[in-house]
Amino acid sequence: MKLQHIQPPVPSPHREPGVQSGPEDLVSLRNAARQRANWCCSLFALLGLTVGTAVAEGKLASDGTQTGTEVSTGASVSGGAGAVQITGAPGSPSAVTTIDGKKLPPPPDKKFGGKIGRNAIDPTAYWPPRVAPAKGSPNILLIMTDDAGYWVSSTFGGVIPTPAMDRVARNGLHYTHFHSTSVCSPTRASLISGRNHHQMGTGAIPELSTGYPGYNGTMTKDNATVARILKGHGYVTSWFGKNHNTPDLQISKIGAYDQWPIGLGFDYFYGFMGGDTSQWRPGNLVRNTTYIYPYVDNPGWNMNAEAPSTHETQ
Repeated sequence: MKLQHIQPPVPSPHREPGVQSGPEDLVSLRNAARQRANWCCSLFALLGLTVGTAVAEGKLASDGTQTGTEVSTGASVSGGAGAVQITGAPGSPSAVTTIDGKKLPPPPDKKFGGKIGRNAIDPTAYWPPRVAPAKGSPNILLIMTDDAGYWVSSTFGGVIPTPAMDRVARNGLHYTHFHSTSVCSPTRASLISGRNHHQMGTGAIPELSTGYPGYNGTMTKDNATVARILKGHGYVTSWFGKNHNTPDLQISKIGAYDQWPIGLGFDYFYGFMGGDTSQWRPGNLVRNTTYIYPYVDNPGWNMNAEAPSTHETQ
């Protein structure tokens, strides 16, 4: 997918104090506000297309190689990607469909396209198509580096060579006009939702949460994360690394899990709970909702030296 540069909004017209605004000024102000809103929506739409997981790659490749009849219903796909398409023989277990994105999660397909008869040889089976990303949809990756500014990575002119990130950036865009909360948890809450961090209940880190609106540490269901949006479109989503957004009262082994990555729309989570951990003996390391201790009886174990798939629950 080729990304186009998004121009920042034009500043609103300024009028000297004491000078009355005319109708043309109000129109100009309204247009400028609308331009800002459209620009912000476009920026988050682009960020939304960079939030998700490389796990979707295998799924897309599998679906893309299926053969069968391709049917276009003529409905508009969210984002203008094209018409809703069913790939594979309609009614077969392998059939997949895109959605128009007007409702998430998509309403269940209650239409039965088969035939029910009295005899075993008469009926025709029918499976509703599974929701899948549209053909050509990108695999999506969002990387958040904690406590790092422009001067850190070479990607943005910093002193530390980061060749892998440089390669990723060369295929996308660099944004220099953005809002930062300057703290990891609020920034993460904003980035995965596209909303103000106070609207996500994360005005501070979980350890400093209070029983007041905007600071209670609870991300409510009406503020869906981009993972939940992508999942509704058929993506498989994962969260790897630090999770410093779950309230202290919910990080126990028995949950509740609605504020864990698994409860926020991510299909898979491998990382640590809280603000920090040990590279050698991470006592807060979690796979999905299970605490794991791969370093037990393994004195040479290091978090950076072993793939998640090789970790065994102790």
